[in-house]
Amino acid sequence: MTDLNLVSLSVRGLGNCQKRREVFNSLIAKGFSIYFLQETHSSEKSMPFWLAEWGYKALFNSWSSVIAGVAILINNNFPFESERSFTDSEGRFIICDIKVDRKVITLANIYPPYEDNPQFFEAILNHLEVFKSEKIIIGGNFNLEMKVRSSQLCLRFQ
Repeated sequence: MTDLNLVSLSVRGLGNCQKRREVFNSLIAKGFSIYFLQETHSSEKSMPFWLAEWGYKALFNSWSSVIAGVAILINNNFPFESERSFTDSEGRFIICDIKVDRKVITLANIYPPYEDNPQFFEAILNHLEVFKSEKIIIGGNFNLEMKVRSSQLCLRFQ
């Protein structure tokens, strides 16, 4: 099977043209196959321009130019066929099937809301069930807060 190298990155907005070029050039230089980006802060209107700037295959899901937004960017060093995709209406996730060496892989890039929202993750799982590929790769910024009780901490100072 073709080697598959992935990276997930919270970009904290790509509205600035110079920052977007720097991020895209940096990603291309890294040579990964697939990039999961969160917090793109993109709008429907900006997506064709961003796709042209990326220069390869990409899926974008946007909601506002100041909040949310996810993207799956695919480098030209990775041979694949796009099968199908699904996005939500709030720019929080993209799920897609790609075919690599005659095998279907489901990719999911998620950026959940900051508040505790189990229904969001239930919706993701429900959508993933529809795709039903043998391999599922989930990337993203999960916005999870680690809560540790002070009784569980053990600090030693010397």
